[in-house]
Amino acid sequence: MKTIYVLLGCALLWFAYRTWSGGGAADLYDPSRDAAADIETSLDVAKNSGRRVLIVVGNNGCGWCLRLHEFIQDDAELRGLQDSRFVTVHVNMSPQKPNAEVLGRYPGLAGTPHLFVLDKDGTLLHSQDTEQLEAGESYDRAKLLDFLKSW
Repeated sequence: MKTIYVLLGCALLWFAYRTWSGGGAADLYDPSRDAAADIETSLDVAKNSGRRVLIVVGNNGCGWCLRLHEFIQDDAELRGLQDSRFVTVHVNMSPQKPNAEVLGRYPGLAGTPHLFVLDKDGTLLHSQDTEQLEAGESYDRAKLLDFLKSW
């Protein structure tokens, strides 16, 4: 009986952790990925689909990074705009893997999360500090909508 309670307690802790961490979003920024190759692949897809590339810089330990992803994913209009206008690539920037060489190509990166918009040829069109898109402890839907429509 004691074993059942211990297992039940562990399961509850695991579910609480997954809920708090955003579930699958906690694996969004994979430090093992090759950021340069991911961006190149995104550019190839963008060329063939007539979309732009949206580079989302962040890491799995950044609450604002995961919150931004969840905010967009939970809003059908924001998600639809992002998917129809952009090929999105998430690039890890953490102490374990800063991706300094790749991210050094783009100006204005002071922290995470950060957004870069590239045209289909890889030319930087816009660098966006996401702090300007925040509202209290979350994001401002109207500002995100405007950002996605503008670029």
